[in-house]
Amino acid sequence: MSKASAKATRNKKSAKSSAILGKKTLREPLQKDSSFIPEKYEDVLALGFLWVAIVFFFWPVLFGGKVFLVPDNTASLSISTFLEEAKKEGLFPLWIPYIFSGMPSYGSLLATGDRSFDFLYVLWQGAIRLFVLPMSKEAGWIVLYYFIFGAGIYALLRQKSATAFQSLVGAFGGSFATLSVVWVTVGHNTKVVAVAMIPYALLFAERLRQKEGWKQFLLNSALLAMVLHVLVRSTHVQMIYYAVMAFGAYFLFELIATLSKKEPVQRWLQSAAGFLIAFLIGVLMSADTYLSVMEYSSHSIRGAESITKTYPELAPESADSKPTSGTGLSYDYATNWSFAPSEVITFFVPSYYGYGDQTYWGPQIFTHSPNFFGASILILAIVGLIYYRKEAFVQALAVVGVLALLISFGKYFPLLFDPLFNHLPFFNKFRAPSMILVLLEISACVLAGYGLKAVFEVRAADENESERVPFRFAAIGSSVLFLASVVGVSGCKTSYFEGLSKSDIGQQILARYGREVPNVIAQFGQPIFEMMKTDLFISMMLAMFLLVGIFMFIERKVPAVVFQVGVMLLVIVDFWRADARLLDGVKSAQEQQQYFQATDEVKFLQEKAESEKFRILPLVADRKSNWYAYFKLESVGGYHAAKMQLYQDLIATVGGGSTEHPSFYNSPAMMDLLNLRYIILSRAAEIPGFTIVFSGSKTILERNNWAPRAWFVKNVEQKSDKEIIEAIQSSSFNPRETAFLSSPAPEGIDAPSAETNLKITNSGLHQLDLAVKTTGKHFLFLSEVFYPAGWKCLIDGNETEILRTNFAFRGVIVPAGAHEVKFVFEPTSFAIGKYLALFSNIFLVLVLGFLAFDWVKNRGEKNKEAPTEK
Repeated sequence: MSKASAKATRNKKSAKSSAILGKKTLREPLQKDSSFIPEKYEDVLALGFLWVAIVFFFWPVLFGGKVFLVPDNTASLSISTFLEEAKKEGLFPLWIPYIFSGMPSYGSLLATGDRSFDFLYVLWQGAIRLFVLPMSKEAGWIVLYYFIFGAGIYALLRQKSATAFQSLVGAFGGSFATLSVVWVTVGHNTKVVAVAMIPYALLFAERLRQKEGWKQFLLNSALLAMVLHVLVRSTHVQMIYYAVMAFGAYFLFELIATLSKKEPVQRWLQSAAGFLIAFLIGVLMSADTYLSVMEYSSHSIRGAESITKTYPELAPESADSKPTSGTGLSYDYATNWSFAPSEVITFFVPSYYGYGDQTYWGPQIFTHSPNFFGASILILAIVGLIYYRKEAFVQALAVVGVLALLISFGKYFPLLFDPLFNHLPFFNKFRAPSMILVLLEISACVLAGYGLKAVFEVRAADENESERVPFRFAAIGSSVLFLASVVGVSGCKTSYFEGLSKSDIGQQILARYGREVPNVIAQFGQPIFEMMKTDLFISMMLAMFLLVGIFMFIERKVPAVVFQVGVMLLVIVDFWRADARLLDGVKSAQEQQQYFQATDEVKFLQEKAESEKFRILPLVADRKSNWYAYFKLESVGGYHAAKMQLYQDLIATVGGGSTEHPSFYNSPAMMDLLNLRYIILSRAAEIPGFTIVFSGSKTILERNNWAPRAWFVKNVEQKSDKEIIEAIQSSSFNPRETAFLSSPAPEGIDAPSAETNLKITNSGLHQLDLAVKTTGKHFLFLSEVFYPAGWKCLIDGNETEILRTNFAFRGVIVPAGAHEVKFVFEPTSFAIGKYLALFSNIFLVLVLGFLAFDWVKNRGEKNKEAPTEK
């Protein structure tokens, strides 16, 4: 049949349908049936629908009294009393004494305080709190960022001429992708804040390129600066780094596209310059944070070299140490959670490797959920990429998405990952390469909006038959595949179980239960296989409905209203079936309150801490290691992803490598140096040199003859770091009599006499005061972690040098006489950063104020010039 006769036949069918319906033909122009909502209400209603959907999904934690009681959230809540204590003392919380025998709390991004000098961000936070006032204080603010994220994708698509409906689908994908929804359920809240700003940054980058005039340049640069400031303030450095990589790839690709088309580069230069200026301002507004981070980084496991790398023999064979390279993490540690290429199937079938946690059997160490961002979104994104493949912005999105996917492979794709790890600045400071997949998610969601644009354009293009053919084949193919999956998936059970048995999880199951439980793999894998099969059916069915619906729509057999409602329902079902499982683990708020109730052993320790300074070592499994910090009890263990390297070296060489439960009790010298007094056990047990002093819900052992927080030593000797560690491991010296320095030992140190004494007179978060009386030139050892970037020692008001003593602690030389010795924490980086942040805020306010004044002035002049109607 010729094209002309085919068209005539189609027209006859259309006319017949119109006669039967007695209504207007479905073959009317696109603009007449693309939306059933008045244009002026489209954006408000679309974003309102998105917000209602988000609130409905998160209802249990917003209004139902439920909370995400997960390790990362409890770790944050564990330091809430520390923040209250700092506020009460009138301090910005820069140092926390309650974990790892003390460490920087601000430079390590563990905590923050009142940043009133960053007043624009204070206003932003105030607006967030006001908006979510009726909701849960703990969950409301972070749930709002999911809406902000989706609204950013929506605004970006609207900027690229997508309709409200097309933009809404992309926005819904961003807000509900399992890949990012999982973050709030596991307490990774700062990731959400960072990612929510990425679409806005691209939006303003596009506006900088498209809008003319210096006032538009100033306005878009200023708004972009605020967007980038919120991104930077998220303090999730890894996500910020990936965002910057995406922006760099975007601008590089736009430059290549401009040059290849031989277009003027002025627009590109305008956009790039505005972006760089905005980024500089946005970073300077957080200068206090990032100067502190940069300063701390050189002392942390992500910047300093481990002693076990230089001297591997120092680490016991049983130690689970992670030596660093001196500029970042070790390769093995950094590539944990590499996304294996085989897991790409979870983009379409979320539970192929199980859904997460106990059901997961894929290549990663573990995961809480699949990296799923919607089968429907994936299909629409492919349509958008194919149809708009010649558009530079689409090409840039595709490049960013593909690069993100390849980088996420990590150790499974060393051809790309290894050069980046070895040569790209700061790249080797991050672990979990799979985290970068969020850039693929954003690209796919925006491209999905383009995909729906393509569908509507093909529908409007009556004369172009060739563009309809692929949709016809896609509809037929998806139907065939759906039927094939229904018929054939059950026959794949054997091969599925074989893959499970060969996986790391499968091997562990076989090693543990294989001899006792017959067909243990089948028993473990059967429910997972059924879950996978259900997900496969749903994905294939949704794909079939979507592609058949698209074909019927472009053939004018389905009205636009029905098509839009149908697509929206498909997208909702697609995400809801995967996301709903993420809320299975929510707990009641009462459980959280009970979790932080003081137990009998806590009350015992708090009573002891009122009169003496000491540290504890919790060795209990039912409490997270930072839990005791909630009760302001100082611990030698803890949890943090970027510990101080000196302390990590002690853990690796003397503590057996266990960060949360270091076995420091094996070395009497180490226990002296740490001021360790109590060990907490789940049940009664004997440890040499300890006596049981409390039996209740937990057992508390007190060390016999425990060492105080500070003392004077008789001898000071110089030894290498290796020799010092070996002496601590073997306890071949008495720390109460001898101190080791890595630097040259001072001469003329006098041994303390009977008249020598010291007393701690004041103890605060950032200060420790001692009243001392010496009979000569004495050496004072202090059981506090050595950190040169901020700690100062003042003897009678005069600063004296703090010497790194016994590898990781502090020592000072005290002259003869009665003295007041003060240790204070006053990092210069924070003080400088505060002023830079303040001045950047003022500058941005002046720019916005000038633009607002100019707008009001021009509007007034236009009103005066307008003719008055009689």
